[in-house]
Amino acid sequence: MSLKKEFGIAVLANWTGTFFSYLLAFIATPIIVHSFGDERYGIWSIAMSLTGYYGILDIGIRTTVTKYFADYSGKKEYDSANRLLNTTIASYGFIFPVIFLVLMVLVMNVDRIFNLQPEYVEETKMLFGIVAINFCVGAIGSIFRGVIVSQRKFVLVNTVDTSFSILRSLAMIIVLKLGYGLIIASLTVLVETLILTSVLIYQVRKICPFIQFSKTWIDFKSMKGTYVFAFFNFLRQMSIRILERTDILLVGMFLDMKTVAAYSIAESLLRYLAKIPKDLRATILPFASKLNTDNQHEEIKKMALIMPKYTMSFFLGTTLMALLFGRQFIALWMGEGYDLSWEVLMILILAKTFMMSQSMLIHVLVGLGYNRFFGVLGFFEMVLNLGLSVFLVRIYGVYGIALGSLITVVVTSGLITPIYSIIKIKLNFKEYYLKVMLIPMVLFAGLYAFNGLYLNVQHLFWIPVVGLEFVVLSLFFVWKELQFKNGKLRVRI
Repeated sequence: MSLKKEFGIAVLANWTGTFFSYLLAFIATPIIVHSFGDERYGIWSIAMSLTGYYGILDIGIRTTVTKYFADYSGKKEYDSANRLLNTTIASYGFIFPVIFLVLMVLVMNVDRIFNLQPEYVEETKMLFGIVAINFCVGAIGSIFRGVIVSQRKFVLVNTVDTSFSILRSLAMIIVLKLGYGLIIASLTVLVETLILTSVLIYQVRKICPFIQFSKTWIDFKSMKGTYVFAFFNFLRQMSIRILERTDILLVGMFLDMKTVAAYSIAESLLRYLAKIPKDLRATILPFASKLNTDNQHEEIKKMALIMPKYTMSFFLGTTLMALLFGRQFIALWMGEGYDLSWEVLMILILAKTFMMSQSMLIHVLVGLGYNRFFGVLGFFEMVLNLGLSVFLVRIYGVYGIALGSLITVVVTSGLITPIYSIIKIKLNFKEYYLKVMLIPMVLFAGLYAFNGLYLNVQHLFWIPVVGLEFVVLSLFFVWKELQFKNGKLRVRI
């Protein structure tokens, strides 16, 4: 099978998995919100955000495993692959104690850190403890998921992830319908994570029969170069977690749990949207590494130009829909009283547009081994985002937290990331900014002016019409790589 065809199958597998898992999660969200109530759903949202923070402590190990295991297995260097896997697993012996130390401090001060009603304090402490155990189990599973991805078995990994995502949503609905609360719900998620991790380990043993688990393969010294890569990945992952998870915590610290619930609903919608390009992005790193190994530099340039453009176009299209119909859609989805969720969504979706489009470039560069710069840039993003959000929340409230993320992303993803990437991949500055950013933004502005200002469309029945307008104009002005050849639609990459 050609690499191009394999890439297409991988993307299709990722999107298929996303559709089914997120469809059920989308259906389950209103049930979860109304079953918990705004206060408890706010606490649940903070706990889920903390899961992302625990994820920082894996110091970017999964991405490191994906890259280097792909390199070692591709060259049939099985000894190096075994050293990588066993040493990576052993490294968690240092990471897990850190997690529980952080947890202990957090649990002891939970009522001081967050604006909780007294009756929720003990319940919140128990919830945070279960979430920490869930991360530890999931972290081991993420290593083996990285091995599967390194072998480009995207259909398999998406089948497994989708099945368990559906199982998790169904289990949550059943638990809540039976009248159970936060603790039983979190224990349900923990059991699902245990089973999922076991399945991932079993699948890796089948795919890579050369793998051996033994302490004799643990060799931190020989893996020094790998862990230098992982360290800078850690800095980059901190940036991602800060941008994606800190907002919820800041709302809980400076405002109240009801506002956390409203903010979390906006983030949930955005997470569903972001999963589509995220699944595309997940395929880029191992393929970029493979193209680099094969010295196919022109194909790397095409990937670096096309993927960010499609992602920017996708998010600007969804931003247009959110701007025109978002308020009515949230009211239909969640019920009345969540206008704040729509207002926050409009700020966050702009930040996500820049971040996700340029993250495509980042994954290409990381696949080529250029991760040090993005590690340092990630640390800068973390400091800037935290500083702006804490400063602006005192002035603009919940909107200030969202604006802190937006300003940070515009600076880093709108300017610094593309300039560095263009230089390293040797792209044309004018071509990149014109095709990837300017043309999609002009298309977005024109369609909003026509539909929102001139026609003043608002009813949800207009969604197919506006969507068709965007697709048709994109075919002319954005997706020029699409062409018909021999009766088939092809993408020139």
